[in-house]
Amino acid sequence: MTFLGDEGRDSLVVWKIVTFQHLTLIGPPTSVGSMYLGPFYYYLMAPFLWIAQFNPVGPAIMVALFGVASVYLVYLIGKEFFNSRVGLIAALFYAISPVVITFSHSSWNPNIMPFFALLLIYSLFKLAREKKYHWLLVVSFSLAVALQSHYLGLLLIPLIIWEWIAVFRKTKETKHYILYTGYSILIFLILFAVPLIWFDLRHNFLNSRAFISFVQSRESTGLGIGIIKRLIDNLTFLFERLILVKEKRLVWPFIIFLSVSLIQWFREEKDKIKRKNFKLLFLWLGIGLLGLGFYKKEIYDHYLGFLFPLPFLLTAKALDFYFNKKMIKFLSLGLIIGLVLLNFYRCPLRFSPNRQLNRTKSVSRRILQEAGDQPVNMALIADKNYHAAYQYFVEVWGSKVYKADNKITEQLFVVCENELCEPIGHPLWEIASFGWAKIEKEWQFPWGTRLFKLIHNPEG
Repeated sequence: MTFLGDEGRDSLVVWKIVTFQHLTLIGPPTSVGSMYLGPFYYYLMAPFLWIAQFNPVGPAIMVALFGVASVYLVYLIGKEFFNSRVGLIAALFYAISPVVITFSHSSWNPNIMPFFALLLIYSLFKLAREKKYHWLLVVSFSLAVALQSHYLGLLLIPLIIWEWIAVFRKTKETKHYILYTGYSILIFLILFAVPLIWFDLRHNFLNSRAFISFVQSRESTGLGIGIIKRLIDNLTFLFERLILVKEKRLVWPFIIFLSVSLIQWFREEKDKIKRKNFKLLFLWLGIGLLGLGFYKKEIYDHYLGFLFPLPFLLTAKALDFYFNKKMIKFLSLGLIIGLVLLNFYRCPLRFSPNRQLNRTKSVSRRILQEAGDQPVNMALIADKNYHAAYQYFVEVWGSKVYKADNKITEQLFVVCENELCEPIGHPLWEIASFGWAKIEKEWQFPWGTRLFKLIHNPEG
């Protein structure tokens, strides 16, 4: 499991929730735009962190359980949309995908997005095909959680509106439908909108202003001809990462094969329900890629969380099409075997784990031993990390860690994850704020991390 600064920060927040030190109204900050998500993920983590006696493995197990449940949902959607063979093929590919595995064994808010995106799609399917209006409540709940996992969940809203209108136009129970719609809106407001609105009212609309500024920023978002290129790039990135495991040379041949197969199947398919189900998947893909096309900056794997299951379902349907062709069914079987072997070859479980959690505990234990019962300041010198992971264990195990802008203590512990490290005179603000200092002690850990204990040195 990954346990870096973000995971440490989240664990600290949830620890304070469980111990009733602070009940938060906001969730994790986003990586762009200085915005905050809703707090649902923190409260979802809370019982698992408590059951695990504040061991961060607890929330990681929660995410893994959502990952396993997602495999079943992929199967269920493939089966009910098309047939059980499509469900099995899609679930197989989803279960062994290196990207999916990577995002299914660590506690991080975007990692639950695929499950709730799937649950939302399945609920829309039940609503539209079976006219069971109570599924609107599940749609609303799924959307509220997805949005608090990552704001790209907003791209699921046009899909909901489209299906809602389609059902409304055909329903004979308008009052019943409107009533369930009202209940659904209420669930969404309670779970998503109310905490963020209350936070904004208390903090001069910080989140709202950040969101508006992000949307209006020409550096981050925009229209124009560039959106077409970004749409195509995102399409190839989606299949390259999730199906072809970084094999860029195979992306366009595979997309062409997929497109031809699905178009031919759609032309031959007589079942109107299956055709409608395919249209729902295609709409999901189209809206998702179009929405991502507005974003000008780099797209990372976790941005695709709301689309994760889709390539597997489309690939499975395309391969299933050839199983019904006597002469070329072995083509599908060969492609399945080839893709399975490719995914197993790149599987992250084949490689030794980095043991970040155990290493973080070892360093934190040393800090606690040296700090005694005295409060400390902390800092981390690293390229892409910060000290919250170490701070989590130091605080949970009994020592108070202060931010430099709140209180300067008598000791500063500097963890160094870089190969070259000189804490004295370092420009990092947690170190610079401590003032004139000298190294009192230093420790070297077997995996390369170094720990320094700094004390004040007024004479310089």
